[in-house]
Amino acid sequence: MTEWEKLLRGQVYNDFDDDLFQRRGAAKKLFRAYNRTEDDETELRRSILRELLGSVGENVWIEPDFRCEFGKNITIGDNVYINFGCVILDCAEVTIGANALLGPNIGIYPVNHALDAEERIHGGCQGKPVRIGKKSGWAAT
Repeated sequence: MTEWEKLLRGQVYNDFDDDLFQRRGAAKKLFRAYNRTEDDETELRRSILRELLGSVGENVWIEPDFRCEFGKNITIGDNVYINFGCVILDCAEVTIGANALLGPNIGIYPVNHALDAEERIHGGCQGKPVRIGKKSGWAAT
């Protein structure tokens, strides 16, 4: 099983894995491109978000400077506004439900690094899902 598969399953994974570094690099290129756009470049912004994120709803506005770890584990519903300076380290599923309004400098960090020193030195991490908002089938956490 790859480290990415372990990450997706919420298992302990090696945060130093080469594949994970490459996935982070791809996400950086996309969020940096997004952050260089202007407010009137709505179609370009939407296109970048569709490539970067796992799923993005209608009428989503994310102010720069937005940063994420992988992007693919982020789901954003319809009518969402995310203010300046948001950081999402999506080593686990991050779901932002419809009609959410996130304030400035929000940080969403579903990761927990290993508490055992030896395991931590070798990159041991584990993530737990974060769900924001209200959606049928799950409670806000």
